[in-house]
Amino acid sequence: MGDRQQSTAEEIFKEGRLYLDKNRENWELVEQKILSLDADTCYREHGWEDIKTRCNGSELGDSPRATRTSSIQSLTEKSRNSPRTFFQANDTSDLRLSVEGKPLYVSRILLSIVSPVLKDMFDKRSKEQAIIEIPLPGQTYSDILEFLECIYPDSLKPISDENVHAMLRLADEFKVKTLRERCVAFLKLQLENNCSSDRIIEILTTSINYDLEELQQLSTDMACRASSEELENVPGFSDLCDDITSDIFKKRLKLFEEAGRKIRKRLKEAETHCSLYHKNERWGDNLCNKCLAGVGKVSAYEIEKLF
Repeated sequence: MGDRQQSTAEEIFKEGRLYLDKNRENWELVEQKILSLDADTCYREHGWEDIKTRCNGSELGDSPRATRTSSIQSLTEKSRNSPRTFFQANDTSDLRLSVEGKPLYVSRILLSIVSPVLKDMFDKRSKEQAIIEIPLPGQTYSDILEFLECIYPDSLKPISDENVHAMLRLADEFKVKTLRERCVAFLKLQLENNCSSDRIIEILTTSINYDLEELQQLSTDMACRASSEELENVPGFSDLCDDITSDIFKKRLKLFEEAGRKIRKRLKEAETHCSLYHKNERWGDNLCNKCLAGVGKVSAYEIEKLF
């Protein structure tokens, strides 16, 4: 049974290569076949385990389903702790990337599916010659390796402070939509967790550079809650274009105006209430201490939201 599954996986990958080299159509069909491969087969194809080790007696119990589930969970955990190796060829690698003179062995099918830019690059080269190696000039080896680990489904390395800018740059350059979305989600989460003004301006600058409108809107909304003095001392704030800084200060002014309206409304309500129910407790035309304290609480709350 295992030999049949393995040969089936190999046939599907070979079929994908034929589509790339000859037909170049029906991409969705190839992708669906790859994604529908049996989980255990994919583990073997991607080098996650040694089949001989897995076939030892301890895995051959009376409950195949339980054994299978336990094995998949174990292998998934193992794959997270052991990033995929791109340093040597395997059954699914049919292309070699050359970065700074160093090789990285990859799947042409997978890269073509996730990146239309890389697909066009492969297509153009294959019309001229049978491609075996693709050079990526201007790229760094460490960034491309990180890029591969972030897009390959058997590793999907998380986005972090250390790699977000490099991955966003490569996602933009190679038009990898899913990676771009993951980078944006990571930066949004940082903004929602009340990061520093320095970080807000850094994220705002990034959103402008990569035309991330939603992230830019969220960044300016967060920046306008910092004081003018604080913003002016943030590195990079003075480098922002006048339209962006003007937008931030306009939003900040609107926040002050909104806070003032709420405080005035509460003051009028307190004056009406106090004149009707606390006549004996008022000092002339002033509010009684209880109503004055109520207005003070609202004022303190609205002012605190501005900083």
